[in-house]
Amino acid sequence: MVYAPVGKRAKVPYYMESAGINLFSIEELGYYLYESVFLLDRSLMKSELVRFIERELELPVLADMLNHILLVEGSLSSFVVCILRYLNYCSEAQLAIVEKSLSEGYAEGNMHRRRIRGDKHVKAGRYLDAIREYTFAESALTDEVPVEETARLYHNMGVAYARMFLFEQAADYFKRSCDLSYNQKAYTSYLSAKRMVMTPGDYLEFVRSEHADPELINAIEAKLNSSITALKDRGDYRLYMRLKRKKHEGDIAGYREDMRALLSSFENDYRKNMGNL
Repeated sequence: MVYAPVGKRAKVPYYMESAGINLFSIEELGYYLYESVFLLDRSLMKSELVRFIERELELPVLADMLNHILLVEGSLSSFVVCILRYLNYCSEAQLAIVEKSLSEGYAEGNMHRRRIRGDKHVKAGRYLDAIREYTFAESALTDEVPVEETARLYHNMGVAYARMFLFEQAADYFKRSCDLSYNQKAYTSYLSAKRMVMTPGDYLEFVRSEHADPELINAIEAKLNSSITALKDRGDYRLYMRLKRKKHEGDIAGYREDMRALLSSFENDYRKNMGNL
């Protein structure tokens, strides 16, 4: 059986900014919506997309339905399900799952959606935005969310903080992850973050109190030494080391000033990244 395409194939594509892809057909849009359900947000609901569907894809009936949803300020789920149902992309049972996943009241879906967006930002180096998404995900946690998923969220939050040299916050989230669902990767990350904020003597006492495996401690030291060698010429790393020194010396005012400068450097990187999208 040959599937008959719906609408025309556009000569000029629609650029889906959130995904960084060009869409030429309604089938491509349907595939993106269904496969990326946890990445979608209300930024999808643009009049530009509706005009593209009407003019480039020559689907005025669908465009009218979507325009109505925009006019009455309908939900994201109604917008997405309208497109998928018109396209006959999936079964009604699958549409019900999509609708539930996009529901604002569906805490587990919101947590997943925010966590996945945060993961994408981490991969792109947009750590501040990742923290914002992870914080939203954390606020959506309920007893319905599996412990393993909560532990994964906390671990990924720790990674984002560590990438910003905010190792105290990173250590806190790595520990939360371990306390919920222990695994050696999270525990290694926890010890590594503690190593970055403690003096050598304090760290030695700490790992002794943890009864940490000596082989694991040696592996962490080797990895950290290699990472420090790679980072030593970076301005943000030098700023972090100065910040750490001031904290240990009790220079709180200087510590706070350097902390603001460190966060500012990531904010500037974030703006540059957004400008290059």
